[in-house]
Amino acid sequence: MLLGDLLTAVSAELPVTFVVFDNGRLGMVKLEPEGGGLPEFGTILHNPDLAAVATAMGLVGIRVSEPGDVDDAVRRALSTPGPVLLDVVTNAEEVALPPRTTATEAWGFAIAKMKQGRVSQGSSARGSSARGSSARGSSARGSSPKRRHREPSPR
Repeated sequence: MLLGDLLTAVSAELPVTFVVFDNGRLGMVKLEPEGGGLPEFGTILHNPDLAAVATAMGLVGIRVSEPGDVDDAVRRALSTPGPVLLDVVTNAEEVALPPRTTATEAWGFAIAKMKQGRVSQGSSARGSSARGSSARGSSARGSSPKRRHREPSPR
């Protein structure tokens, strides 16, 4: 979805509801290296309040940040005439697994999370935020993108 799609919905007064699950990450991009045992790198986003953006564009914007508010927000969105954007803020630390995960991928996710934990602990000592290290992805333990990755041995 692009902003132009939202403008089209407003211009044509389409009765459509857009739902954005905002975890502050490029979620599917993050999964690929993690499945191979590499920690997260370059996938953190600093999204604006997308409901406010939608409102500024002429849609009805609804933002949900608490799980208990989801049902009411969905009811409101579906009962509102015209285009609506429902911005659902989700937990960035939840692992979004593909529908079918192999044992090798699960092993890779476990290795990536262990490495990410080491990087987070090393980065926090230098004052980085809890959401990750610097935008360039530096870390205390050398998770340089130039490093070679070894596949886990099947058991």
